[in-house]
Amino acid sequence: MKNTIRAFIAVEINESLQNGLLHAQGILRQSGADVKWTEPNNIHLTLKFLEDIPASNVGVIGEIMAKAVQGIRPFPIDITELNAFPDILFPKIIWAGVTKNADLLSRIVTNLDAGLTPLKIKKEERQFAAHITLGRTRSFIGKDKLSASLEETNLPSGLTQTVNHLSLIQSALTPKGPVYTTVQKVSL
Repeated sequence: MKNTIRAFIAVEINESLQNGLLHAQGILRQSGADVKWTEPNNIHLTLKFLEDIPASNVGVIGEIMAKAVQGIRPFPIDITELNAFPDILFPKIIWAGVTKNADLLSRIVTNLDAGLTPLKIKKEERQFAAHITLGRTRSFIGKDKLSASLEETNLPSGLTQTVNHLSLIQSALTPKGPVYTTVQKVSL
């Protein structure tokens, strides 16, 4: 067994929400832009990327996750915004944003950062923005068409789900892309 694993903490996305996001992704694909689209099974909402962690820390990280959600009951999130980082005119990361209860997700991330600091896991320098990555541009080929498509495309209505657990997910990099495996779940 490897001594370290590449991992992140996330909210896994239900099938209904995933299908709605795949629909939007399909519309954006028609722009012909040079984008590496997120594979359907890899669509998730990252709360905290951990990089490479000692495999022996999985249990401790599970305890930190449990403490981070202590007193927080299951809650709904809505995905209603479609946009890009750094902005819609220069899209590098295409994303769908959480609008309802994004503040609760931010609170959980703050709690995770506090708990993970003793493990020498760095706090993200940028402010947390609750989003789901749909794709990453590989070049600026088709950038203008992609920008226009982002402005014109609306997400389907009713993209909602209840957050009732957090997952610690291992990310194994392969030539075909990352393979995600849930190694720990913590209920709210």
